[in-house]
Amino acid sequence: MIEAGVAVSLSELDEIFPERASLPAPRKDEFDLTQLMPLLEPPAIHDALLPLLKNKRPDLIVRDQFAFGGYLIGEKYNIPHATINITAGWPRSKEFLNSILATPLNELRAEYALPDDPELNTLFPYLRLDTAPPTLLPKGISTISTARSFNQFATKKIVANETSLPSWVTELPHDKTVLVTLGTLWNQSNELYNLIIHAIQDEAVNVIVATGRNTEQAMTGNFPANVRVAEYIPFTALLPHLDAVVFHAGFISLLTMLWAAIPMVAIPVGADQFGNAEAIEMAGIGIGIKPDERSSINIRNALMSVLNQSSYREAAKRVQADMSTQLSVAEACDLLEQVARTGKPV
Repeated sequence: MIEAGVAVSLSELDEIFPERASLPAPRKDEFDLTQLMPLLEPPAIHDALLPLLKNKRPDLIVRDQFAFGGYLIGEKYNIPHATINITAGWPRSKEFLNSILATPLNELRAEYALPDDPELNTLFPYLRLDTAPPTLLPKGISTISTARSFNQFATKKIVANETSLPSWVTELPHDKTVLVTLGTLWNQSNELYNLIIHAIQDEAVNVIVATGRNTEQAMTGNFPANVRVAEYIPFTALLPHLDAVVFHAGFISLLTMLWAAIPMVAIPVGADQFGNAEAIEMAGIGIGIKPDERSSINIRNALMSVLNQSSYREAAKRVQADMSTQLSVAEACDLLEQVARTGKPV
């Protein structure tokens, strides 16, 4: 992929495309989707895979929903293609997806000698697999006949294994405990961590800050007794102790918290997180804070709302129950094998 010119670091995009650098974070994602991915990926993917297609024709192409190279190759060479979506919030509706992608993708279809498809009905003709529970999926996805949802945690169980947690977790002074995390990719600056900590440290809650191991520098400071900072703490063991999470709306973190019906405050930083934050609010499982709304008072008020208003926990429990209706990983794999074997839609 790197040799084919498909892999580009996120940190390099603003330098390569100056017009992207001046855009606010949510608009950068739209720019990437509409301008960069259709422009950069399909030709490189085609050129890289063409020799392979001549030697051995695949029975199935499995692609990310925005990996348009796999989509176009499947269409051009009449190879079934299945889509796996690993986000809850992008796009927020199929109509929005069509409105921004119909023109660039149909221009590419023309280059590949494919017929025009103004409604983009060919995007998911065989199978679309979503890892988000149905209640978090974008509007209109449920109307796609080939759409199915599977739970990547379906074979796991939450185990409150105290021996895998630091001893101080059960020694914190307050009844309610909040996790603060920005994941492992968007955690490289301490500025947002410090804003969140200072916003909530004076409340009667325990604050556990999981920074990850690749921050700019270790988090230091004279934090009160209710605040503990750790590079790493096992979330699966911590979940039973949590009453809320303040996080970046990363999709894997979102699913992990829903696994235990944890209400949330979402402070998106980049990528699909802005859409995930919208999905969180629409489902009633938490409150989203946009970049221009970040302030101590807004973060504090949002956290106290999700902690003190039972509706957020109840909504999270409904989504948790919804997750139990999803296909298992094994069942999702069975569907992929079915399409590969039959060459027909599910």
